[in-house]
This record gives sequence, structure tokens and C-alpha cells, in this order.
Amino acid sequence: MMRRAAPAVTLLLASLCAGSCTRATDEVPGAAAALTAAEKARARTAFNAWLAALRAGETRRFAELSASKTARSIARLSAKELADAVGLAREVTPAAISITKTESTGAARLIFAISGERSGRSCDGEASMVKEEGSWRVEKVAWKEGC
Repeated sequence: MMRRAAPAVTLLLASLCAGSCTRATDEVPGAAAALTAAEKARARTAFNAWLAALRAGETRRFAELSASKTARSIARLSAKELADAVGLAREVTPAAISITKTESTGAARLIFAISGERSGRSCDGEASMVKEEGSWRVEKVAWKEGC
């Protein structure tokens, strides 16, 4: 049974687990530099660490691995609100997630196509990653409707 979230928790969840993915609008057309395999691997490692923190309920690590905009929202939450938000995000996140495709959208942005299974149903979505201060962070995770 899903719990009802406080408004601040709902706002945080909306930024992390939105119903549809959008790409950043501040990218310069044609400026999508090819990321090296090593850079894509670093982004993949950051995404997997974010998932591990989410699943373990490690709220501090979860915040560190989230993009700065989300991290600022997290900082405004009480410890209980953050624990509730992470708990609800865990409930809607498939147990096993695989990255099926990587799309570079700029020198400091990429999109992972992700898939998993939840309640016996296949789920597809996207994870938006952004490089901030030299580290890859999760900007947004969105699952397709019906997942």
C-alpha cells in the first residue's frame, strides 16, 4: 500500500521520478561532444551508486549523488521528510535496473535508457545524468506511464 507524502516530499519525488523525461534546454545545438567510453563508465558508476544509496536508504549519499537542483530541494527537507521521500522512491523503483542504451546530449549531459521489472511487469524509462563540479550526478529518473 502506498503511503501519502507530505507536500515537500511530493515535490522532491516529482523532480526525481517524473512521469516523462525532458532534456535540458540550455544545450547548444550541435555541441554534443562525443563522450569517451571511460566518461560514460564513470556516469554509469555514479548512477549505480545513486541506486545503491536509494535502495539502502542512505539519504546523505543519495543527496550527494543527485544533481545540485535536487540536492538543494533535499537540503530543505527535514530528516523525516527525506526518509519518507527516499522510501517512496524505493517503492516505485524496480528491484533490478539495467542500462540498455547511452545517449550523449552534450559534453556534460547524457541520457541512459533503463529497464527493469516491477510487480511482474516490464518497465522502461530514462535516467538523465549531468556532470557538475567534475562528478556525474543523477538529474532525473522517469519511468514510462503504466510502470
